Amino acid sequence: FSTQQSATPAPMDKVVSDRTQRKLAYEQQAKNVSRWTKVVQENRQAETLDFKPKERLNVTRDTLVDKFEPTTEFEKELEQALEEAGQQDEEAVLKAEEQALQDDLGANRLTMEEYKKRRGQLAQIRALMFYHEQKRHHIKKIKSKKYRRIRKKQRERLKESGLEAAKEEDVELAQELKEKEEVS
Repeated sequence: FSTQQSATPAPMDKVVSDRTQRKLAYEQQAKNVSRWTKVVQENRQAETLDFKPKERLNVTRDTLVDKFEPTTEFEKELEQALEEAGQQDEEAVLKAEEQALQDDLGANRLTMEEYKKRRGQLAQIRALMFYHEQKRHHIKKIKSKKYRRIRKKQRERLKESGLEAAKEEDVELAQELKEKEEVS
């Protein structure tokens, strides 16, 4: 042991220590930010930005299908059913579907007139569906009080006419409704 004791230095003042810590943190962040300046400048100059990763995994449907292993009970049951049907791979399924389609169409050959008639009917149905969809969209967008009031009155009239028809058919129902009206 030495006969001389060394004194520990006095701690730095809190203000001074905080200042040095902020200075060190600032320098560290400046280094981190300087790494991105080139990327930011390129993005600013680029006409369009692409945020996709540079190295994408080339995962295709075929690779996923090849790696697939049935794990759940349902998947195993489905796999077994496909094997029994002889349609393990996609090509076999497609061939079977094509064969079935040809069988169905071959048995029911359509004449050209029937085909044109059917096509016209389908076009009419599509046009009507489009019309109704547009109408529904238009009605949903209407927000005026007057329109809502008119619609409410129409609904009330329909409800009343429906109730009157029900009253005529069922006497007991009519009596129950009268009692409810009187109570309320």
